Amino acid sequence: MNVYESYVEKIIWGYKASDKSVLGAVTDISIGYIKKFLQCNVCPFCGRVYKNRRSLRFHLIHNSVCRDLYKSSIKYAVDVYVMLRRYIVRLSTPKRNGVALDLPSRARIKFRNKQELAEWIRSHKDEIISLFPMV
Repeated sequence: MNVYESYVEKIIWGYKASDKSVLGAVTDISIGYIKKFLQCNVCPFCGRVYKNRRSLRFHLIHNSVCRDLYKSSIKYAVDVYVMLRRYIVRLSTPKRNGVALDLPSRARIKFRNKQELAEWIRSHKDEIISLFPMV
């Protein structure tokens, strides 16, 4: 498991706040529904309800079908983030520092910082997901 996958997993289980980071925003828009299921102690893949999170984590580790779907969902979120990173450009001009997003379907969009970029990603969920369909 690489660094991004472990970070996405922490966001999904609620151990890390996903408000400010671009990876958190991408996780929320790509597999946010999984987070909602996990908060209710329900397996998002088979629908089984558990008494606590520990039992649910055990199930996701040991049930081969749900484990594979869970890992592929995390991998999808990381893949979307890695592909989106190609379009993020750091701006450094004498008057202004920041980041820009160069999407193929739009003109360059400039932001003061990555937190603003994360907010924009959340508000334009459909546009981002349409660029990176789940395979």
